[in-house]
Amino acid sequence: MKPERAKNIWTYMVSTRRFKLGVIMMLLAVLLSFISIYITVEAVTQTYDWDAAEDQYLEPIRLYSPYGALSNNLSVSYYNGENASATVVVLGPDIDYDNPLHNFTLRSDDTTDLTLHENATFLKPYFDEGYMEMEYTVEYQSHPYSLLFIPAIVLSFSGIIFIYGSYSIALDRMAEDVDRMDLPFHDYRSPVDDEEGNDE
Repeated sequence: MKPERAKNIWTYMVSTRRFKLGVIMMLLAVLLSFISIYITVEAVTQTYDWDAAEDQYLEPIRLYSPYGALSNNLSVSYYNGENASATVVVLGPDIDYDNPLHNFTLRSDDTTDLTLHENATFLKPYFDEGYMEMEYTVEYQSHPYSLLFIPAIVLSFSGIIFIYGSYSIALDRMAEDVDRMDLPFHDYRSPVDDEEGNDE
């Protein structure tokens, strides 16, 4: 009958609880990492209204554009019982009035819809009387689950520690099994012990 052979270290490692927990942690870390980079398209709608009799605008209104807008859809309405008009100027980040991105005029009870230039940053209305309403929608890319990368990092490091710990446990179990095996006899006594035995 052939003597029993010791299993390799890998067999001992995969049988430990620490190794299994470490692998589960690593898989969860990979899953959370993929979820954290998931991209969604969000939409934000902003509304403004002005009354020429009450509001004075010395500075242009900053358009809300988070994280780089994909599109800006603007709707402006002007209401005035008189035969009047209003002018709306859309400016870039440099606020250059000589080179506006958009410049249009509204008559009384008119509504204008347009898609803003990608660099549209500020809007300035000009009117002496009446009432103006503005609404625009900004669509932008968002990473709503980006914070999941934090537990992903924690789980990945924890998984590495658990897997490394399973290696030490596997070595101890391997040594215990080797001691219990019925291996051929080997005389591990020192030469000094042999001489003492012969003298007797």
